[in-house]
Amino acid sequence: MSLRWILLLMIIALSCQALHPRPYILFANRKDIRLMEVKDNQRKVATNIIVKNLEDAAALDYFLELNQVCWSEINREVIRCAEIDPRSRGKVAKRDIVSTGLIKPEGLACDWINNKIYWTDSDTKRIEVAGLSGLDKDRTVLVWDNLDLPRAISVDPISGFMFWSDWGEYPKIEKCGMNGDPETRKILVDNDLVWPNGITLDYVEKRVYWVEAQLSYIASVDWEGNNRKTVYIGDRINLPQPFAISLFSDVLYWTDWDTNSLHLYNQSENVASKLKIKGNLSPMDVRVFEPTRQPPGDSPCRVNNGGCSHICLAAPYNPRFSCKCPTGLKMIDSTTCADSSSEILLLAAREYIIKVSLDTPDYTDILIPLKSVVNSIAIDYDPTSNRVFWTDLADDQKQAIRSAKLDGTNETNVVVSDVNHPDGVAVDWVAGNLFWTDSGTDRIEISRLDGSSRRVLISEDLDEPRSIVLDPINGWIFWSDWGKQPRIERAWMDGRSREVVVNTELVWPNGIALDIARKKLYWCDAKMDRIEMANMDGTERSVIIDRDLPHPFGFTLLGSKIYWTDWQDRNIQSANKVNGKDRRILVSHLDDLMGLKAVSTKPDHQISNPCSLKKCSHLCLMTPEGAICSCPNGYELTADNRSCVVPEAFLLYTRRDDIRRISVETPNTNILIPVKGVEEASALDYDLENGMIYWSDIKSKTISRAFLNGSNQEMIVEFGLDFPEGLAVDWISGNLYWADAGVGRIEVARLDGSNRRVLLWENIDNPKNIVVDPEHGVMYWSTWGQIPLIEISLLDGSERRNLVEGEGRPTGLTIDTSNQRLYWADQVSEQLKVLDLLSPLGKISVLVSEGQPYALTAFKNHLYWTDWKLQTISKLDLENPETTTIVHTGVDYVMDILAYHLTSSIPESGCKMKNCSGLCIGKVVEKKLDGFCSCPSHYTLAGDGVSCIGPQSFLLFSQRNKISRLLIDPKHPEEVPDIVLPIKRARSIQSIDYNPLDEMIYWIDQGKREQPSRQIIRRSRDTGETDRLGLFDKADKFVPYDIVIDPYTQLLYWTCEHTNSINVTRLVGSDLTPLGPLFVGGGSSYPRLLAINPRKQLLFVSMSGESAGEARIDMFSLISGEQTQLVNSSLIDVTALAVDLDTNQVFWADRGSKKLERISVQDMQRRDLITEGIVEPVGLAVQGSWLYWADRDQASIVRVDKITGTSRQTILSRVARLSALVAVSHIPGEILKSHPCHDHDEHGCSHFCFLGSENKVKCSCPVGLALLDDQKTCGSPSCKPNEFTCSGKGPSGEGTMCIPMTWRCDGQPECGDRSDELNCPECGPTQFRCQRGQCISSLKVCDGTIDCEDSSDEKMCCGEEEFQCAVTKKCIRRNKVCDGEADCGDSSDELPPECEPNGLPHVGTGSEAATAATSTYLIAIFAALISMFVISLLVYYCKRRAGANTSAEDQDATCPLASRPSGDIAGTLPMDRGRGLGSEPCLNSGASVMSPVDGSSNGLLYDRSHVTGASSTAGTSSSGNYPGHGPPPSPATSIGTRLSKAGYPRHNGGKRSSSAFNAGLPTGYRFYNSRGGAPPCTPCSTDINDESDSLAYSALPHRPHFTSRAGSVVHSRTGYDSETYCIDEMQYSVQELPSLQERGRYAPPPSTPLYLSDYGDPETSCPPSPNTERSFFLNPCLPGPPPSPVPSPTLNQSLEEDL
Repeated sequence: MSLRWILLLMIIALSCQALHPRPYILFANRKDIRLMEVKDNQRKVATNIIVKNLEDAAALDYFLELNQVCWSEINREVIRCAEIDPRSRGKVAKRDIVSTGLIKPEGLACDWINNKIYWTDSDTKRIEVAGLSGLDKDRTVLVWDNLDLPRAISVDPISGFMFWSDWGEYPKIEKCGMNGDPETRKILVDNDLVWPNGITLDYVEKRVYWVEAQLSYIASVDWEGNNRKTVYIGDRINLPQPFAISLFSDVLYWTDWDTNSLHLYNQSENVASKLKIKGNLSPMDVRVFEPTRQPPGDSPCRVNNGGCSHICLAAPYNPRFSCKCPTGLKMIDSTTCADSSSEILLLAAREYIIKVSLDTPDYTDILIPLKSVVNSIAIDYDPTSNRVFWTDLADDQKQAIRSAKLDGTNETNVVVSDVNHPDGVAVDWVAGNLFWTDSGTDRIEISRLDGSSRRVLISEDLDEPRSIVLDPINGWIFWSDWGKQPRIERAWMDGRSREVVVNTELVWPNGIALDIARKKLYWCDAKMDRIEMANMDGTERSVIIDRDLPHPFGFTLLGSKIYWTDWQDRNIQSANKVNGKDRRILVSHLDDLMGLKAVSTKPDHQISNPCSLKKCSHLCLMTPEGAICSCPNGYELTADNRSCVVPEAFLLYTRRDDIRRISVETPNTNILIPVKGVEEASALDYDLENGMIYWSDIKSKTISRAFLNGSNQEMIVEFGLDFPEGLAVDWISGNLYWADAGVGRIEVARLDGSNRRVLLWENIDNPKNIVVDPEHGVMYWSTWGQIPLIEISLLDGSERRNLVEGEGRPTGLTIDTSNQRLYWADQVSEQLKVLDLLSPLGKISVLVSEGQPYALTAFKNHLYWTDWKLQTISKLDLENPETTTIVHTGVDYVMDILAYHLTSSIPESGCKMKNCSGLCIGKVVEKKLDGFCSCPSHYTLAGDGVSCIGPQSFLLFSQRNKISRLLIDPKHPEEVPDIVLPIKRARSIQSIDYNPLDEMIYWIDQGKREQPSRQIIRRSRDTGETDRLGLFDKADKFVPYDIVIDPYTQLLYWTCEHTNSINVTRLVGSDLTPLGPLFVGGGSSYPRLLAINPRKQLLFVSMSGESAGEARIDMFSLISGEQTQLVNSSLIDVTALAVDLDTNQVFWADRGSKKLERISVQDMQRRDLITEGIVEPVGLAVQGSWLYWADRDQASIVRVDKITGTSRQTILSRVARLSALVAVSHIPGEILKSHPCHDHDEHGCSHFCFLGSENKVKCSCPVGLALLDDQKTCGSPSCKPNEFTCSGKGPSGEGTMCIPMTWRCDGQPECGDRSDELNCPECGPTQFRCQRGQCISSLKVCDGTIDCEDSSDEKMCCGEEEFQCAVTKKCIRRNKVCDGEADCGDSSDELPPECEPNGLPHVGTGSEAATAATSTYLIAIFAALISMFVISLLVYYCKRRAGANTSAEDQDATCPLASRPSGDIAGTLPMDRGRGLGSEPCLNSGASVMSPVDGSSNGLLYDRSHVTGASSTAGTSSSGNYPGHGPPPSPATSIGTRLSKAGYPRHNGGKRSSSAFNAGLPTGYRFYNSRGGAPPCTPCSTDINDESDSLAYSALPHRPHFTSRAGSVVHSRTGYDSETYCIDEMQYSVQELPSLQERGRYAPPPSTPLYLSDYGDPETSCPPSPNTERSFFLNPCLPGPPPSPVPSPTLNQSLEEDL
């Protein structure tokens, strides 16, 4: 006998015990399903696990006859079934029944007669049914209208009724026929209900029981809604949170979330009790597992499926059944369903493709089972092949357009190459073509539906193209563009006749749609929040809907309806297309709604296909003029206008911002080459080997290359160009040549722009065109100087000679290599001329004398040229020069033209075997092609003839966003003196230096103008190669001013204008370590410019004072830490500083005094060097016997003899925007590495290493730290009893941070982690705050009793016979008050209110504490005392300035080096609180008085940093401007700004960072800035500050609160209907779920308990409902959909690395 029947007999036997029924209970327990026997309930009973390893099982039921249990899992969003086998201990096979279209299936019931599963979903707001097959054809929706939050469900297949509870806005219990017939639907109970949860049926008495969770009762009613009875009334103790209920005989069983247990109530005995069960439980749904709960019955559906074609369901009326269709299909007759939907909505929802049938009124969303969908955006459909097409933005490398059958089969990639960001897609099902927009490449393209025959239609003037729609009947395409100039445009399907349709009152035009029959254009605007309509030409514009449109995105039209998706409301809506009426929500529970398309699944056979008659070989396109044949990229249409072929050759030409292609044969082709960013293209050439085209742009001053289809476009030369009008490709050796008329140079580089070398730069006046003949090893160029020339040289620039002189101004230089003829156009005589290169006399002939020929090219026996006057392209037969033919007309101002033809017979290059590290220049040796190695400019060829050696000594200078190298080497006069280095990441350079060890250039970059505060230190090689290291943390806020590098110790010193400090960073390869501040300024010491003598271990610093004119130059000994004032008089504004390593002399430039000076460190002799011609010096450098300086105003670099100041020479002139200058001398790597302080692992110093006496290693520490006993490690000992210990570490991440206890809870954070200001009590106005933060009553101060824990309330008190002075707090004897003699020092003992005006003591009552309230007289006298004190300080300061120069450091500055602790380290520094600072840090002169985004609202001088490990608090604030609100601080983007700041200090604190640089305080504090989301890209996910939008459209990153993903229609019972609930994402992480109490009044009533076992103890949590991980409880602040679709949304997006 099978186990099934044994189990059934056992249960039947047990159920027959009438006196003591002992049923079995089956219940869901979150992680498993259990079975237990109910006995006498005298002791705890064990449970048997039937199914284990579940994820939040919520609802369950069973099929007794099939011996199966079925349940829903909320987290997995699935309904599953398994066999009941108690012996398996839960290890049973689970079978998915329903795995799609579920969100929150909270109720489930089994039809045990017809083997169907019914369930409720409170998120989709539907009741559905499915068979056990798991197939979509056995599933349908029964109830969808007027459902809010359906929960429990029970069925009676014998009567044909189903019952369910709904705890939504209008709580109710309903019934309906099991076939979903709305005529049978009836509300049974709708009063005295709040949270009706579980229900169960009494099949005998025909009553329905339910539990009310809010009102705590159990009641029943008959199946007609009559005879209501309250069965059990509980309270919050015995019926706190009942969920599910079941019935056996007259005993009710229910589960309770609050008690986490099962309960029973015996109605006959009126006894309620809790079932005693072993173990901890989390019970959910419950069923009595007993045969009487599933009485046997018969159904017509069991015989031939009731005659139904698909689904047979029980019905409450004769013939006791009815036929239903699967979801989305409609009935043809009473038993038969349609095979497919006739009209559907297709939805792209990122990782899903969804279809919604428009044939049925339930509008149920069905997932198309696809595997390749990652991030779908746009969607369309081809009715002829039943295929859906979508764009997928998986990531930057996997962008694609894909397609599949409507049933999910036959997935294919359509377009996978050269797509960057395909935002829109449209199917021309008539002609079988596919169109798409790409906002990454800024193109509109077309192909066949299989991706073949691809062609670029439009690539000009597209900014952010998005939606695209077609009129395949009339031959138009329409598209929206939401870029800087939002617009909707249209063009013919072949790209011609482009015109703007709408461009006014348009901001974020997303979806567009066409009503072809009515010739109307529709669109939605997500910023204007409206849907509009116009004629297809843009006329008769009208608004259809302008209310309740938060953020429409996808938009479509079909029949009489318009449909759209909304990002904020997360729904699909429809309305009448004419007037916007009949608006309704179709689907309201979907996330990530993107593109939308409403389509008919079958083609309209009334539409004819003109292309079927054209028989085009590749593409057939409809136009308003009829169907035409078109060709894919790289093909040309032949004379028959049908066939496309690959031409042998064609013409390419440049014209303003176009590069175009035309045929050499037929006049009907003029195709734009789809390259981006062309502003004013000039010269043009191509590589015969790989087909790439190269062009120069004289407006953007760049040289670029790309393939003909626009792919692989890159800018290869972008620096050092001025007017590059000539360009030529050596296709044999692989080099690129160009002529630049602006800088007067001819240069060469590899084809990728690397290894750039200047070939000719002397005696070349205005070079215009250049052409190379690599087969003969020569090049030709023309110049337009005073005497126009055509010259010739070898390819390396040698053997230069004049070829043609005085023949007018030549353009279009062209070489016929086979016949050795040189052609050009003479712009003076307006003639086309030719020179026979083989003729010994060099005869020049005139070929054409008409028009104005300009550009020309030769191909085979024909010469093609452009005519600026006639605006034509003509050709000349060279064998018959008398015959000319006009090939094309209407082409004006063509700058260059060439005949493009690829050949496989490229001569073998002699360079291929050379393996040159730099360049290989072609040459001809004995009539054979050969090559030789050459090097980039300033590099020399090594002895091996292959490698290149870099320059040994040179200068580097910067000009705003570029860095150049200056080399003056008499040994190599052929070398150009200056070249621009290909460093691409520079924005606004302020200071530069060079590290000879890693051969990297370091510079301070002030960033873009719009981000002036984002300053950074970058580095790069002279080749442009960079490690792209983030040398600073992106969150750092600092203002680096100058940098120098010690090549021996590999330490980078840099001054910070924000913290007025000198900071040190260790450079060890890619391991960059911040070491802390060497010096922290204050008072009159604000370090700015730096210069270092690494041999002498001396650091020179220019100091700025409080105001202009207080500058000085200090010298720091890196050995002893001694600080010496080197120059402290007659300095106004030091703008450049340098040191001569050989003589140890310091040079500086003073912009204020307009001169250059020097001083000898040995004898301290100061001398004027240059006193004339100095205007705005920005850089000084010493090299050899010369002193160089850069003058920004004069735009020149000049040098003089460094000793005498004579022999003045201007090295470079007309060098605009100079900003820095530095000299570089080569130091062999072995010398650098042999230095004892070079290797950190060898010298062992934790921070600074220098050489002391006898060249022994000496370690030292940054400010705030001291050497420990090992003399190598820097740290801090433990704090004193009168000090507060910060929670964080010291400035270097080591040791303890100590501050005085009096600074604890003083309102200004000193600890880097702000721990000194945490957990501080807030004292009221009548309270006294103790030094440790405790609050006591003010009456308890000085009352003789210690009330403060630190006794501070009694420390400042005077005796009973004493008087406490008001300001000085001094205690004096009472008899000295009002005695005519001031004893306090503040005269408070002789002033009112203590004394009368006549000097007598004041008679009255009061205590001495009243002296704290001084009168205005006291305040005036106190102010006078302060003024006298300040004047005294000024007098003292002036005297000290006038005195001899000493080595004593500034008393307001911190000691530069702390080599050893003096006494107790933590207590050695002064306790002066310093002076408060302003709230506008980093403001330049003339800057707007606007605090920067993370600016300070309070600040301190650096005296606080005197304490070991203390930090300044300048720059920290508990509040501040949010990013994007208010203008930014004044930009610091030029050296002019730097010069204006040089004499003025910055009063700001720094912060500690985990990055390689630390902005220089002896501790680190962090700017706790509140980051908002990135500014909208357009269209944004939120309309910032748009008054028409809800709270979800605020500047904070959150999404609106809905009780479910659908957005409940329930109004809040708390009375806060308009409130939106959101938890600050800075306060709660995703892993920290807020409690209901924390949710406060904005939390809705329990919608069903939160069901995530992974988030906390289910025994202690009190969640209201089984939600999914998508629920708002988990993260209500997730950002909305991004503006332009990206692979996945994130909470925080980092800033770009490149500003």
